[in-house]
Amino acid sequence: RIASGAGRLLGYLFILQGLFLVFASQNLVNGLWLIFIGWFLTNAAEAARMQMETQRAITGVQAGQVMTTDFPFVEGGTSLREFVEDYLLRSGRRCFIVGSPEHPRGIITLTDVRTVPRSEWTNTSVQAVMQPLHRLHAVAPDASIEEVLQLMEQYNIAQIAVVRDEQVLGLIGREQLLHLIRNRLDLAA
Repeated sequence: RIASGAGRLLGYLFILQGLFLVFASQNLVNGLWLIFIGWFLTNAAEAARMQMETQRAITGVQAGQVMTTDFPFVEGGTSLREFVEDYLLRSGRRCFIVGSPEHPRGIITLTDVRTVPRSEWTNTSVQAVMQPLHRLHAVAPDASIEEVLQLMEQYNIAQIAVVRDEQVLGLIGREQLLHLIRNRLDLAA
């Protein structure tokens, strides 16, 4: 926090010095450079402060505490056309567990559906397109939210499954984490 404040102060001093050079000394090039450097320093300091506050807001939070447990299931034999019309478009959800609560086989998302041409939706099953459980990027319920965010960033995925003993306990979505972080930051303010 102190380093961020010092960085912002230094950035503002650079901006003021640059403005002085532009208007008082008529040194346009050097003044603009100092203004640009000051602007860059203040933005970098603000970004570092936000990163620190975000890190503090999610420290100690575990995946099992924030996962959604009311995830929907779809049978593996369902055609993609039926899945889109009866599940995706009616529920507004973007992620479904393929199989049953006792025997989950994988996850299917809107992104998976989009990999198949629309003309093949009738003849393609959900199971053929899903991401099988053994290939999913999943975390244990006691994993930290930092770990979840790293996986999402590293693999550019929007949903992480929370799994124990090959049973899907819940799902964590990127949008859900953003709301969690925003709420925690607002309450800390």
